[in-house]
This record gives sequence, structure tokens and C-alpha cells, in this order.
Amino acid sequence: MVGDSSYYAVILEAQKYLHQLQYQHWLQYELLTYQWWALLVVLIIPWVIWWKLVDKSKIAIILNLGFFMMIIITVMDWLGVTMQLWIYPIKLLPIMPVLLPLDWGLLPVAHMLIFQYFPHWKSFLVGHL
Repeated sequence: MVGDSSYYAVILEAQKYLHQLQYQHWLQYELLTYQWWALLVVLIIPWVIWWKLVDKSKIAIILNLGFFMMIIITVMDWLGVTMQLWIYPIKLLPIMPVLLPLDWGLLPVAHMLIFQYFPHWKSFLVGHL
């Protein structure tokens, strides 16, 4: 039998219980700790710096690259977490398995600034080194 519903029901119950445990852990041990605040700063400060440094005349193309990088980075991070290659003991939000401050803050902003200062592909790739 391909899809036994009793196994599926057990899996759903286990997932529900795991989610409840993770949420309770986040509320009691992660939320508002100094590590949580550090993650929040790592998410916000790069965007403030980016806004001060970005060339406003090229903002559309730079933002397109940034959003593309966010998607790629988040998918790769999600795959790594899902395959249990790594874990994040402190999360900004309990519903996201990925490290949002790096995936949506530091890494895309760094790529956008490198792209701005090294606009040609050869220099862009060298700038990443």
C-alpha cells in the first residue's frame, strides 16, 4: 500500500508536537536574549549602511540582484537545514528554519555593494575573493 493514512497521521502528530516544542523553546530561551538582539542588529544595520552607500541612479538593478541573491541564499540555507547539514540554535523568528539576518541582511547587502563597486563581471568575481 503506497499511502497508509495511519502512518501519515502519526507523522502529522509528531510534526505538530515538534512545532509546539520549538515554539516553547523559542519563547523561553531565545526571544529577547542578547543573541536574539544581535541577530536583529545583523538584519537591520546592513540595510542602513547600504542605503547610505548605494548609488541611487542604479538602485533598480542593484535591488534586483539583491532580491535574486536573497532567494538563492535562502533556498540554499533551507536545503542545508532540511538535510540537517547544519542547525541554528537561536532564531529571529520561530517559524523560519533559516538564519534570516544573514540570508536577508548581511549577505545580499554585501553582494549588492560588491556589484555596485565592481560593475563588470570580471571585477565582480574578483571582488568576491
